[in-house]
Amino acid sequence: MKISSSKYKIAILSIVIVVLMVSAAIGQTSKGNWLVGGSGNFYFTDLVDDPIIDEHSTTTINLSPVIGYFLKNNFVIGLKPSFSYTGYDGDNLSYNRNYSIGPLIRYYFLPSDKEFNLFVQGDFQYGVEHSGNYIQRSSGSSTSYSFLAGPVVFLNSSVGIEFISGYTSFRNVKFGRKNDKFQAGIGFQIHLKK
Repeated sequence: MKISSSKYKIAILSIVIVVLMVSAAIGQTSKGNWLVGGSGNFYFTDLVDDPIIDEHSTTTINLSPVIGYFLKNNFVIGLKPSFSYTGYDGDNLSYNRNYSIGPLIRYYFLPSDKEFNLFVQGDFQYGVEHSGNYIQRSSGSSTSYSFLAGPVVFLNSSVGIEFISGYTSFRNVKFGRKNDKFQAGIGFQIHLKK
């Protein structure tokens, strides 16, 4: 698979923006502070020699920002909006977009002044999904819920790098399609002082 130089530029620009956001923040995990951050990923896939599907490539982008408020030390409630897009490039160009939002709760287990902590998070999202191609389009709704956990390492009193693993269940209401997955990843969180 060949990745164009413009896709490399987008990836490098995204990393630079995240680093600049991270270095400008101040805060910690105490009552009255804000949690801002999230995760994102993108990937490219080539499907070749599949007996059912014609040869094509896909581009997928997932963005999941998080904003939350510490009701008390180490306990956060907040919102998690998400956006995902998959474009299929081949004989039959098509796409799938999903916009969703929902509540989340998160709890850190160790005292807020530690450089290392452990957290658990649960969230639920309701979304709207659009899919189709240039000829035919359809829309529907979706629901998902996730249970995530992992360690977080604080680079300073504000910025944490998270190593996340967990379970997510996604369901398309219109088509009855269900997708359960176990996942692992890395994320950034910024803890803003009040």
